[in-house]
Amino acid sequence: MIKIPKQELFKIFKKYLIWLLLIPILFIIGDFANLESVRSIKNFFNFSQRSLERNMKARMSAILNGITLKPNSSISPESEQTAICLWYADLAVIPDMQDFNRASDEFDRWRRDGNIYPYIQDYTIDKVEILQDTPTPTAIVSGTINGVEFSVRIPKGDQISWEFKPLLAPVGPVQELGDDI
Repeated sequence: MIKIPKQELFKIFKKYLIWLLLIPILFIIGDFANLESVRSIKNFFNFSQRSLERNMKARMSAILNGITLKPNSSISPESEQTAICLWYADLAVIPDMQDFNRASDEFDRWRRDGNIYPYIQDYTIDKVEILQDTPTPTAIVSGTINGVEFSVRIPKGDQISWEFKPLLAPVGPVQELGDDI
């Protein structure tokens, strides 16, 4: 084991202590001076929130894309299955068939509850707001479905729930709830 003399340790500590004290002061001065370079450094260190926003937006986009019925086309079973898995647990695939069946039933109920069963025609995602002080990273994602506003709560790795349901007529043939369970 290498022994470093106490005097050397103190010099190293003093050198880094000065920088640790200077950095917050520079950020405060930069904020007051409205310096772009300071803002870009702060944004760089805030990458995890931006990454979470992108992930939540991509998740909701993939779900809605999986149930979007374009004119003169059909929805592939794979895209709808992926939408179910992403909605239920933020997974591309739910390997257990029993879990997948439960997820599928709950996904259908969620779509019926939001008046988007069985399919939608188009959607936009306009806003992603990361909620603070939640035990699981959670976002409120807002946009439009068939031109009507909606908002959902998306907890990372868990089921999505409605915050504000779109009130619109369903697209495509509608089955009764008991037909597919």
